[in-house]
Amino acid sequence: MTAGGGSAYRRLFQRPDAAAAYLRTYAGDGPSADRLAWEFERRYLVRLLRRTVAGRTRWRALDYACGGGRVLRELAGCGAEAHGWDSSVVMLRESRRAAPEAVLRRVDLSEQDCPDVQPFDVITVFRLVLNLEPEHRALVLRRLAGLLAGSGLLLLDNHGNRASLRHLAVGLGARRRHRFANELSDREVRDLLAGAGLRLLRRAGFGWMPEFLHRHRASAPLARRIDAFLLARTQSPWLAIRVLYLAGPDRAGPDRAGPDLAGPDLAGPDRAGPARAGPAR
Repeated sequence: MTAGGGSAYRRLFQRPDAAAAYLRTYAGDGPSADRLAWEFERRYLVRLLRRTVAGRTRWRALDYACGGGRVLRELAGCGAEAHGWDSSVVMLRESRRAAPEAVLRRVDLSEQDCPDVQPFDVITVFRLVLNLEPEHRALVLRRLAGLLAGSGLLLLDNHGNRASLRHLAVGLGARRRHRFANELSDREVRDLLAGAGLRLLRRAGFGWMPEFLHRHRASAPLARRIDAFLLARTQSPWLAIRVLYLAGPDRAGPDRAGPDLAGPDLAGPDRAGPARAGPAR
């Protein structure tokens, strides 16, 4: 969630009060578009990890910008030697609570080279790239790509897909109310991955109704029903607010996109245990 100290967004989470407010927003009680989408994204993530590392007795995973630790906890829960990096000491403390067994480190890849570490089999980057300064996005992804093992997998979450209803909310004033209401198009994310030497393998979408519809008393019941219905039946990235990109090292030239939809082994009934709100990312 946080990485780096040079921008207003990144400096914000060096403050305990700001970190606490963020955690209340994304891990508190009550209905939320983010929490509903995360329930299904988490299940998808766990199924994907179990399939990816099937048969391995030891594998390494890095959650970059680990924030409140909700992704880091899933990595550790799937048996990884889990590492969490973040620029914020405050958020690293939250990650420690979420995943006590993880190896945590204060790292900012927008301002420093990669630490000297062994390659990772899986790297996750959730709720970060959208909020990095544009000039740092490519740099951070290139550095992360350099940490992947030869057959490694990078999972990048764009939680503000421009081709979604969230775009209308931003246009109607969310950007004026929230200075971090950024967006990225599918083409922009694909270009970032290709520029980092990564090949797109698959996309999966989560959540279609904007947060303001979930929060408004009149629209909230219908928004929750629509999202719950769609989330239980598809991971299509079409018009989804959150799009998860699965990519690996490109050993064969330019980006060649795989199928947009998850195969039946990932999109089928939940086998990853009951959903839980958990700590925020």
